[in-house]
Amino acid sequence: MAANDAQMEQANKALTNLVLKDNPQMDELSTRQLVDEVVTQSFKNGDFSSLELMAKEFREKDLKTPGGLSKLTLFDSAMSHIFDLQSVDEKFRPMLDKLVEDWLVAYPKSTTAHLAHAQMLVGQAWGFRGHGYANTVTPEGWKLFHDYLENARKYLQENTEFADNDPRWDFRLISIGGLQDISGDEYAKMAEAAFARHPEYLQLYLGISERYWPKWGGDWVQFEKFAQQAVVLSHEKLGNTVYARIYWHAAQDNEDGAHILFHDSSIAWNEMKLGMDDVLKDYPERWNVYNFAMFACFAGDKDKTHELLARLTNDKIPMSWPYVTSFSHCQEFANGQ
Repeated sequence: MAANDAQMEQANKALTNLVLKDNPQMDELSTRQLVDEVVTQSFKNGDFSSLELMAKEFREKDLKTPGGLSKLTLFDSAMSHIFDLQSVDEKFRPMLDKLVEDWLVAYPKSTTAHLAHAQMLVGQAWGFRGHGYANTVTPEGWKLFHDYLENARKYLQENTEFADNDPRWDFRLISIGGLQDISGDEYAKMAEAAFARHPEYLQLYLGISERYWPKWGGDWVQFEKFAQQAVVLSHEKLGNTVYARIYWHAAQDNEDGAHILFHDSSIAWNEMKLGMDDVLKDYPERWNVYNFAMFACFAGDKDKTHELLARLTNDKIPMSWPYVTSFSHCQEFANGQ
């Protein structure tokens, strides 16, 4: 058993080293999957040193995927998935508290370990609420949901000495505040302070933009106003990138489909094109090119669709990618057929 454990630990260390490097043989989606798998397996194995190393390197070196997403954000997402009690293996659930406790004992001053504790409380809150519509939640479920969210908020507030100016700390507090339905003014103050500290942390803009989605009580006019504001706040270092990323994020979650979003929202298409160009200037990954080509098609921009599709010549589009059923239509549209 000891030999097997040593082999597993050695294999996990090798994978950890792999996610800390740029690998030209890996594309966007395989990179995302690898980060998720390594973070998840490291946590399950109690390999806290690997978790600490990844979080430290991802943050300090601002490591990105081939498509330009922060690996620190992927790390944070993987940790949230670990604590999603709706999807986690039932046999693993009783181990969560103990693993987080052991992590904090091993690294009592770790920002990432303290964030994991808060994420676990948020995961437990959703476990009591469930992921169904509001009218399916029991009164007891609502009570426990809000109790555990409050516990998570208090935990972060009481342990700010370990925040270390990490953007994930602000992101988590704002995310919890949104779930607690804090006032618009209070939410805006939290967001403003977070942007002042971390104007280049994309996940802040994406997360906060969700508050303006129509399905959460916002509307596309408010959403567009926020997108424009986000460009102003981030433009010095990111150009118009954030504008394109925010609408891309909304398109991925739009219940009516991305093609409806680009017709019904208040998007400024010229701003979107500037944002897409800025993304592709630094990250010409075919995943980015493909998605932007589809958006140009949905927006009815024949020239931009043609320009982007030309960059995918001879590329086979995986059937698992979104909008595949629209791909041939967009090719015909771009070629004037």
